[in-house]
Amino acid sequence: MLTLCWSLSAAIYGFMQRYMPTNRTIAWLRTPRGLKWAIPVALVATPSYLLAMVVSVTILPQLADSARR
Repeated sequence: MLTLCWSLSAAIYGFMQRYMPTNRTIAWLRTPRGLKWAIPVALVATPSYLLAMVVSVTILPQLADSARR
């Protein structure tokens, strides 16, 4: 059973590392060519993430209220 769980988790990990866009971006940023882009990407991604979070916190309660009516 442990072998099955280990193999399944290794397969899922391999799939995620290969095909998920954020994992591919992070892997690229860790290469020598990607290091020069790491700071600009972080400077753009952080405010974008915060904006998405604020929009979500603002919109989701409104949608929940309209769904209750």
